[in-house]
Amino acid sequence: MKVKLIFLGTGGSFSYYNRNYPMLVIEINDFYYIFDVGPGTDKALIRSGVKPSRIKAIFITHIHSDHIFGLPLMAINFYNLYNLNCRECINLYVPKWYIEDIDTLFTFGGHREKVIFKNVFFTNYDGSTPIYHDEYIDVYSMEMQHSIKSVAYRIVTKNNRIIIYTGDTRPNNRLLTFSENADILVHEATFPEDREEQAIRTGHSTTSQAIEDGLKAKVKILVLYHLGAQIFKNKEFNVNSMKVLVPDDYEVLVLH
Repeated sequence: MKVKLIFLGTGGSFSYYNRNYPMLVIEINDFYYIFDVGPGTDKALIRSGVKPSRIKAIFITHIHSDHIFGLPLMAINFYNLYNLNCRECINLYVPKWYIEDIDTLFTFGGHREKVIFKNVFFTNYDGSTPIYHDEYIDVYSMEMQHSIKSVAYRIVTKNNRIIIYTGDTRPNNRLLTFSENADILVHEATFPEDREEQAIRTGHSTTSQAIEDGLKAKVKILVLYHLGAQIFKNKEFNVNSMKVLVPDDYEVLVLH
């Protein structure tokens, strides 16, 4: 079973112009799972060849604007431009903390077209049981430490590949346990090393903290994500036995 990670947006709320807001797509057997929906997600999905009718589920980590403001326009454009004239055909998974916020989001645009989404508000944030299950993956969530409530996701494929998507978080022990021995850890790295105090204060991580987490969790591949204004001389390097990747927007990582 071939698994693809499509990095449609590798930036955060403040990044260089060449990095979109956070949006990660996992493709398995021509079906798609989307993690976070930053502004511009609808056009990025179409540009990358993602077919709206093949989207199985969307997972939101938290409700900061750079992670959810793409939802109303996705609803409008998929419903009106791409003929996704269906009701509740895309499952939208959101922590139950944010029921009212998601409803309010659509009052500013796409309220009629939001019928394409079936809202699933889950309450399991401890990683013990799946919040989502189908013939290809199981998805678990774990509460993180951000400036507001947020979760990370653990995706386990049927051929036992493990992918962790942190969302926004400062380093914490729950993340290390959740990520242990993962094949891929997609870890936010909002700040450079010299801004660690600001990172901790705002519920984010630095590049070096992300690398340290990857080493402690003994992951095989660390992907630095949700980048700020850092400039990397190398987009791929090793730290001990761990491979570190710094993808650009629209790059694809394939797991066989």
